[in-house]
Amino acid sequence: MRYRGPGARSIAWAWALARYRLDTGSADHATRLGALVLTDHVCAILDRDEADCVLDVGANGGQYAIALRQAGYRGRIVSFEPQPARCELLTRLARRDAAWTVCPYALGATEGEMELELRAADVFSSFRRTTPYANTRYGQQMASAGVVKVPVNRLSSVLPKITNGAQGRVFLKMDTQGYDLEVFKGAADIMDCVVGLQSELSFISLYEGAPPWREAIACYENAGFVISALAPVSHDAVTSAVIEMDCVLVRPH
Repeated sequence: MRYRGPGARSIAWAWALARYRLDTGSADHATRLGALVLTDHVCAILDRDEADCVLDVGANGGQYAIALRQAGYRGRIVSFEPQPARCELLTRLARRDAAWTVCPYALGATEGEMELELRAADVFSSFRRTTPYANTRYGQQMASAGVVKVPVNRLSSVLPKITNGAQGRVFLKMDTQGYDLEVFKGAADIMDCVVGLQSELSFISLYEGAPPWREAIACYENAGFVISALAPVSHDAVTSAVIEMDCVLVRPH
């Protein structure tokens, strides 16, 4: 189910190195290699802990799912994305992959409907307002592109329906622009089946009300997880200080 055949890792590294060298238009070009190493690390965890499903929360355009496939992961992926245009793209991509499911809603600590602010660079779309620092650092990329009301569900409520009641072994990836802890709180009832997780930590706040990295790590550690890997996502353009960092956590064996 998670075949990583001959050359799979080499192909993934070659692909990512090519993107690192050619894609200079991204906001943080220098983090490409760190993201590659992290993806390879996550795939090793999926293999070791025999995870049968990756929950891709905040899927955007499917970048995370595609990276996992290119690194050799062949298990089930469930992507959650409330942005209508991004969800439409994900649905088209998933039609070519029988083990990839797309859910057109957000996840949080409570169920209902919330206003999602779309931004010029859609990777920054969030339930939270941006800080003055974010607006200075990223400029027009943070400009508002409108607001849409989107459904929000708790992972504890929807996962049993998605898996038809099967109690599997899942890896929870969260990238929700300042909302990861809310997603985590909404998953409390199914946490026993989560073998590992990935969350974006905030070192310099881009979103009002987003928890700082120490608070997030304390929450994950209190739930029984330990840090397995860290990789910078973005840096301050002047000081090179870390703005955000991806953190992978696992349950100790």
